[in-house]
Amino acid sequence: MHGFWGELAGAEQSALRAIGSRSTFREDAVIVAEHDDSDHVVVIWSGLTKVSSHAGAYREALLALRGPGELIGEMACIGGGTRSATVTVIDPVDALVVDGGGFARFLRRYPHASTVLEQLLVARLRHSDRWRVSTGTASVAQRVARLLLQLDQRYGVPAATGGTKIAVTLTQHDLAAFVGASPRAVARVMESWRQRDIVVTGRRWVVIRRPSELRRIAGTQQPPA
Repeated sequence: MHGFWGELAGAEQSALRAIGSRSTFREDAVIVAEHDDSDHVVVIWSGLTKVSSHAGAYREALLALRGPGELIGEMACIGGGTRSATVTVIDPVDALVVDGGGFARFLRRYPHASTVLEQLLVARLRHSDRWRVSTGTASVAQRVARLLLQLDQRYGVPAATGGTKIAVTLTQHDLAAFVGASPRAVARVMESWRQRDIVVTGRRWVVIRRPSELRRIAGTQQPPA
């Protein structure tokens, strides 16, 4: 298991497990809610979540996916204040939940775990910066292509009909929220790609049939006039 949990030493995992409680969350459950004043942290052992924030009254921005081994909710625990984002379950999650005070004491007792957390936060910041730079002047098609290629690299599995299936339950609305575009714009892009057999889509799934073409779009296509 990778992520925060996977980088901890055995003694650190045992100590954290001793002060936490095992919990399960079903699909669509909200583990933490934006603007809530709770401070617990959650280590995901299995399953998948999405991290989102509302940029306005109606516009949702999808910020990240978090899966096995990863830590969520740490910002409110470390920095105080209310939650900066909402974490929602995509696939049922089995997790360890630790109250904020207990987690803070754990970090003070285990400096290595504190260092692991610092490195995790730096890596997330760098990834976020790279994504903003790569999509800042990109067309919707480029942004969607880059996102699908990233998801395929991390979650792709061989599809029975050929190509690779992104084994993540994401809606077209989710894809739009990830790339900062309207669902209608993303729908037009996906329809064009379906007609060209670049992708095949179903309810909450995508199969990439022609990854080389998707890579070409991601790197060379210009924004439409």
